[in-house]
Amino acid sequence: MSPIDWMDAQASLEEGGGGAVDASEALEGLNDPQEAAVTRGAGPLLILAGAGSGKTRVITRRIAWLVANGHARPQEILAITFTNKAAKEMRERVESFFPSKGLWISTFHSMCARILRRDIEHLRGWSRDFSIYDTHDKNQLIKNIVKELGYDSQRFRAGMVSGWISDWKSESHAQWEGRETVVADDELGLGIEEEVFRKVRERYLRAMQENNALDFDDLLLKVLELFELHPGVRDAYASRFRFVLVDEYQDTNRVQYLLTRHLASWHKNLTVCGDPDQSIYAWRGADIRNILEFEQDFGEGREVEVIKLEQNYRSTRCILAAAQAVVQNNVSRREKDLWTERETEHRIQVLECGNEEDEANEIAAQIHSLRNQGVAPDEIAIFYRVNFMQRALERGLRLAGVPYQIVGGVEFYQRKEIRDLVSYLQLLVNPRDDVACARVLNVPARGIGLKSVEVLRSWAQERSVSLFRAATSEEARAQVRGRAKVGLAAFAGLFEELEGQADRPALDALEAVVEATDFFDWLAESGDNDVNREENV
Repeated sequence: MSPIDWMDAQASLEEGGGGAVDASEALEGLNDPQEAAVTRGAGPLLILAGAGSGKTRVITRRIAWLVANGHARPQEILAITFTNKAAKEMRERVESFFPSKGLWISTFHSMCARILRRDIEHLRGWSRDFSIYDTHDKNQLIKNIVKELGYDSQRFRAGMVSGWISDWKSESHAQWEGRETVVADDELGLGIEEEVFRKVRERYLRAMQENNALDFDDLLLKVLELFELHPGVRDAYASRFRFVLVDEYQDTNRVQYLLTRHLASWHKNLTVCGDPDQSIYAWRGADIRNILEFEQDFGEGREVEVIKLEQNYRSTRCILAAAQAVVQNNVSRREKDLWTERETEHRIQVLECGNEEDEANEIAAQIHSLRNQGVAPDEIAIFYRVNFMQRALERGLRLAGVPYQIVGGVEFYQRKEIRDLVSYLQLLVNPRDDVACARVLNVPARGIGLKSVEVLRSWAQERSVSLFRAATSEEARAQVRGRAKVGLAAFAGLFEELEGQADRPALDALEAVVEATDFFDWLAESGDNDVNREENV
């Protein structure tokens, strides 16, 4: 079966029930520019959406309108957002018009992960059960590599080297545009550390393939590689998606731009929505030229329609006037004139403080004043730009007797107990994942220390096998002594007990891991008295 035939079969399988969509409902409550954007038919469309102008509403209504008028079936539409939260909100809005089964609404990274789960085996050395390494996993692997190669881990910190590798990957993607040029190491400004970077990078890339793992950069780059080297696979996706819609287009980087070109290459019905005035991610590779040069890039003999959404529904006239006065000084921008019907008697206040302590004290005084005017505490929020401000703010609020609550902190999936359990699941699915294996070897505690892990790692490297293979090998365990040897036998026995869980639903596999490891008992005995850890699990 050809890739296109296979994708057509998948589309047929995914085409769930989809009751009729009322086109008039998709247009209800829209202003004129919004309606014009929603009802644009085929061809490239650029929606310049000012802040608070209802761009999410426009994109979701456009999806509903396309389906209602027979321009596309749900499974022929791809909508890309920049956060999982935005994707969830967009899907919920679409489902108010029709069941979204078969419709792809996701972030770039989620979309690429989904494509690779199906097609990564076209790239040699990878299998569909690959692990996805987040920043913590990536840094842990780099830290191990720096130590393994005998370099100073304080001088070559994992986070710093990780950044170098990420920059190198982003810059060297040009090789997948059919060019031979690859960024030289000296272009990264590493100076005398070039040799260290090159050796660590090469070992990192090799280790990632040995572990059957991808980092966040790889998710995008591997799909780009897949599309460039296997045009049949690319055409399977491009022919399926009759309409492609991309939100926050001003924040796309070069790789995301190229992926968008590939996915819209068949039908050329690309809708992008964004605002150059809101481009703030150049520091992580966003290229504002993607939106500024949209007409040149995607015109290709077809008329590109540009629609401006300028009515703001979120802010007052005072806020818009101040924002416009600042942003109109930008050199590279598309002219817009935001307006609103909302008025307020309040004006913007700017207070100049000597340092962060003065700022914290002034904020506390302002809060006291607001509360004396009858403003409830839960109607007051403090936003701070950098983390070091948190300590000063907390001190100032405590001294002023102002009760407060910190929102945020450690992200849920970064909590130790959650990372431990996720690593168990990763190892069940992908036994080649050395980072996940090293994390759970001694979780719960089995007396397996760092020295024993190094013995296993050395044994595995000599035989070019995974750390998990070493941990479950009697020959490797024979080189370990004492309590650790018993612990490794218990670890091997645990995974014999969990055999087959990788093919079960995630919830069932997770429950099996929790039960087999006595995870709750271990948390209770850990002695940190943190009941939230059990609640998190």
